[in-house]
Amino acid sequence: MRRSTPFVLGLVFIGCGLDGVAAPLLSVVPESGIANSTALVSLASFSRTGDFDEVFVNNTGKRIYDLQFGFTNLDGDAGGTNSSLFQSVQSARSGSSLQFQTMDFSYAGGGNGIAPGQQFRVTASGFGSIGAGGGASTLNVTPTVGGTSLLSGWDSGPSSNRVDLWFLGDGYRGADLAGAFRTHATSLLDYLFGSKTEAGQAPFRRYRNFFNVHMVDVISNQVGADKPWLKDPAGNPTGMVDTALNGCYLSVNTVTCAEYTGIELEDYRLLYVDQARADAVLDERLVDAALREMRVVTVNDSRYGGAGGAYAVYAGGNAQAREVAIHELGHAFGQLGDEYLEPGASQTYAGPEPAPVNLTADPTCAKWSVWQGTENVGCEAGGERFYTSGIYRPTPASRMSDSRLPFDPIGREALIHQIYTYVDPLDRYLDNTAVLRDPDTLWVDVVDPAVIDVAWFVDGILAGGARGESFDPDLLGLGEGDHVITARAFDTAITAGSDGPDWVRRDKDLLTQIVSWNIVVSGVPEPATVELLLVSLLGWVATRRSPARAA
Repeated sequence: MRRSTPFVLGLVFIGCGLDGVAAPLLSVVPESGIANSTALVSLASFSRTGDFDEVFVNNTGKRIYDLQFGFTNLDGDAGGTNSSLFQSVQSARSGSSLQFQTMDFSYAGGGNGIAPGQQFRVTASGFGSIGAGGGASTLNVTPTVGGTSLLSGWDSGPSSNRVDLWFLGDGYRGADLAGAFRTHATSLLDYLFGSKTEAGQAPFRRYRNFFNVHMVDVISNQVGADKPWLKDPAGNPTGMVDTALNGCYLSVNTVTCAEYTGIELEDYRLLYVDQARADAVLDERLVDAALREMRVVTVNDSRYGGAGGAYAVYAGGNAQAREVAIHELGHAFGQLGDEYLEPGASQTYAGPEPAPVNLTADPTCAKWSVWQGTENVGCEAGGERFYTSGIYRPTPASRMSDSRLPFDPIGREALIHQIYTYVDPLDRYLDNTAVLRDPDTLWVDVVDPAVIDVAWFVDGILAGGARGESFDPDLLGLGEGDHVITARAFDTAITAGSDGPDWVRRDKDLLTQIVSWNIVVSGVPEPATVELLLVSLLGWVATRRSPARAA
């Protein structure tokens, strides 16, 4: 893909010592009064951090005022220079790293502009308190990726125990990232999880604190997605655009834009991107594949469309964008199947038992028997777009048949199960690898106390009055000797009535985490604690949850 417009280039320099530096870019000249010392900076890699590009200089306390960068396209295009004024910063201590936020470097070369994979030689020279630099370094340019950032307000906890949601965009030019891209993405987040003005969608609104949200700036040359049916009178395509992820509106009978068959315009509502390109973007951002639990692509187009595969893709500029996006998340994240029928569908399903939990070939619908009779759950014939018989769905209509409707209990439960595939109820807990002698307090740290409850057990017996994230063994006046204290953290969605929403009836253990400590009590309880012990025992009897319910 060639570029006909100027490209914004960011640079990152990493401070390092003399060893291993082949060609220094800058020689640092300390300010007057500081012992003469020289540190080198070397070009480590092409930066893909957009507006947050940084220069790190390992120094002894000088100030940096101005740098000038220049580069030459090794493929023959003219180079250019750019001067960036850096904020004056004083090092906190000798040998520490200074951090400077830089301006973007604009390439104004001639020819066809910058293409992916081209080689550039970058040089840097300094002014003010920096001596003239020398040397050069070479880097690869991949001009499709801008910055990656953890969205403000969406750092809910460690990625190892959160669902990491990655927002990518297609058809957004560099000038569109701060506007249209952020607007489309945050609009979906507000609708999905709730905000000050919106209530959110079940089950996601309940699990907001189980998610971290990342924004990946993907820069396209043009706006929109491919529309292969658009042609001029001579038959030449007019609806193809140059975008980073090659988003395209597909028909139900085609797989790629190249397979356009001339089907009616209205049939083109399946919007998807080149998955290999999207994966490559995340690879460039050094995103661990294990942390790509939820992947969403919003396409900068107003035509209705979307699809769910490895990515949930939707047209961010369409009036029904948010509803479509959640339906596609049902596919991409919840592994749910379509429950609607295409116009004119008449086929009979004769295949194996469908993998999606919301479809079955069993006319008794035993697959979701625990939900039958609840919230219109039954056994409805038809689904998976083409089959009017031989396949069954749970309800007459739900989010997977009409994107304007909520998920039914089967879809809602499947999404919750998927969340707990990546998240445990506890973020941390007191170390239990060794026996504890006379501990003052045992504790756990739950993901969200509004969602996770904690019940405590002493030697296998529920301590009725003990709830929450901490437990004081002294309150029970335990007898001298060895005891086992257990914390059972569980999502109250597995309970019915006033205790929870009754959203999960199958595989409840997935929403539960049990931690135990072996403790030693070294003395007999004081007389004053006997009365308290009796009160605690009465509490066990009177507890609102029986041991059977808590188990």
